[in-house]
Amino acid sequence: MHWALEQVKKNSAIHHQTYSYSTRPVYGEKESRPSAAKGKRIVAWRTTQQLRLESEYIQKLTKLIGQLQMKLAVKHMQFSPSKKARLAAENALIEAALIAFKNKVNIVMRTMDENNYRVLDLDIGHNHNRPIATYQQGRMHSKALSSNLLPEFSAGKSEIEISVSGRVQLY
Repeated sequence: MHWALEQVKKNSAIHHQTYSYSTRPVYGEKESRPSAAKGKRIVAWRTTQQLRLESEYIQKLTKLIGQLQMKLAVKHMQFSPSKKARLAAENALIEAALIAFKNKVNIVMRTMDENNYRVLDLDIGHNHNRPIATYQQGRMHSKALSSNLLPEFSAGKSEIEISVSGRVQLY
């Protein structure tokens, strides 16, 4: 992990965080010992730790992942719109949803022969479902991958939903 963090820190456009550290023993075969001490002996320790990388710069991230997978296994990847892109899309959808809500209220007012209304309550909801691309690989050996072998990513599409509901009083 120390080596991986050295690689990550070379690029300030990639945010990182380590987490989920665990260690477990690796046992050898049974050996002939006095009966009180019979059993398996610890011959090594296996440690795993996870590294989370985030960036809006997919090419820089792709290059870094290509370097890291020379010694580390890629377990999980998740892609989502940037905060700026998501906020812009949500704001445009909120405006469109509120106009649609107002148009529906106007239809009800015309149908009910009412001239005015007031909004009693309004709820604006959104989803934060994100497309997830997940894959796992077995142990990686530096001989198994060349430094020219970079992962391929496609941006894909994300669905952003906004819902508007509310209660109005006609008068």
